[in-house]
Amino acid sequence: MTSPPKPAYTPLTEIDYVGEIKQLWENTKNAPTNLRKNAAASFTSLTFNGAIRLIVIVGAYILVRPYLVKLGAKMQGLDLDAANAARVPTGRVSANVLRGAPVKEESESEEETETTGADWGKKARKRQRQLEKKKKQEVEKRLAEEQEELEDKELEEFLLRNANYEGNPNPHNLTLDD
Repeated sequence: MTSPPKPAYTPLTEIDYVGEIKQLWENTKNAPTNLRKNAAASFTSLTFNGAIRLIVIVGAYILVRPYLVKLGAKMQGLDLDAANAARVPTGRVSANVLRGAPVKEESESEEETETTGADWGKKARKRQRQLEKKKKQEVEKRLAEEQEELEDKELEEFLLRNANYEGNPNPHNLTLDD
């Protein structure tokens, strides 16, 4: 009788996991020592040609790296632009549309548009500026009226003083209505 064929892949058991973890731990404990030995050996066994080769490789890296970074940034920017172009919808979609709420037609004038959650700050700032402008105009109008009244009173007092100065209280019967 022949035994069944051996599978190409044998799954690891719990015991194998423990063995793998022990092996990894041993390699991790030896890593600093191995790094020190290998680094020291690589520099002590370095020949003249190897040193020149190392200098050329490091120098080329230093010279070429900025260009590679710029090229990578340019390629990434192109990818980002392509992704944004594909992702941008043809029209504005508000949160209310996504929720299934009825859609109102947008009016052309900015003052008549309803405030949505997306641009509440913009519309609120605009309303606030309009309110401040209106209040400022009202204050200026009130100050102008007060100034006119003050000028009228000063003019009336001036005329009355001049009329009283000559001894006649109102020699020409002048009033502000004339």
